[in-house]
Amino acid sequence: MLTSPEEVPARYHAIVLRGIQIAPTWSNCLAFIQSENFEGDALIAFLSDDKVRAALLETPIPESKEALPLRQFIIDAEGLADIVYRGYIQALPKEFKKFPDAISAGKRRILIEERRVMFNVGNLATLDDDVDLQTAFVAQNIASYLSDPSSYSIDDEFRERLLSTNISDEEKRAVIALMDLSALPNLPERAGVVGPILLRTNSALPSLTPDIAKAVIVNAEPVGTQVQLLNLLHETLDKNDVREALGQLPYPYSKIQTGYARPTLERTNENSELVRWLDDRDIISSVGKPFWSNDIAVNLYRS
Repeated sequence: MLTSPEEVPARYHAIVLRGIQIAPTWSNCLAFIQSENFEGDALIAFLSDDKVRAALLETPIPESKEALPLRQFIIDAEGLADIVYRGYIQALPKEFKKFPDAISAGKRRILIEERRVMFNVGNLATLDDDVDLQTAFVAQNIASYLSDPSSYSIDDEFRERLLSTNISDEEKRAVIALMDLSALPNLPERAGVVGPILLRTNSALPSLTPDIAKAVIVNAEPVGTQVQLLNLLHETLDKNDVREALGQLPYPYSKIQTGYARPTLERTNENSELVRWLDDRDIISSVGKPFWSNDIAVNLYRS
């Protein structure tokens, strides 16, 4: 096996690469790139070989200015299989200033996931034709976005997408704080996403009006989450609002109104908390227990 491209005439470089007849080193790869007879496909074939890749990745990719053509070739390497491309991208020593022009969406996603392209307004705009990639790019750089959200042209529909990514609940809570929540009564799906996040972060928001709170509660799933949200947000609601919210929950919660019914609830932590404050706020008459079970009996006011 050859140790250097200098051992053969330049016209044979591509043959040497395709035949894996030279030592797999970054310096040799760079020398081939700088050769007057350089063929990109030959280097792609060389880099794609499993043994070559394993040997190359044992040492860092050079980060010197002189090695920039090598790093640029790797980030532009559309011809590499995605799994191979990811391995080399992980080995890059620093971020690139922008996305390459001629790579697939799959490889752009790899660059995003491996954080190898700088997050800024221009690079986000480069992804304008692919909202999924834009969402992934912002999610991967959520701290940068949240530190200066006004610099980015991101609307609430986009922010809703962020709420379905794997950013932390605290980060999702911060995203929600940037949204116009007044639209939630007319956007049940969005309200259903917002509610569980508020619950997991155990936080209300100053901007929650009664209508917004009711939308968040009634559009959540499952019913246990609805009850927990009502427990969390009930101070936002007056008595009529509470009864209205309860009326939109499944039976037996919907029966906690006024009249002669005596709804019974399973004795769970959230139900015990619910009837405690309903009683404290004088929304129900009292709390009891049926003699035949350990359930919670809710005694209503007649009117």
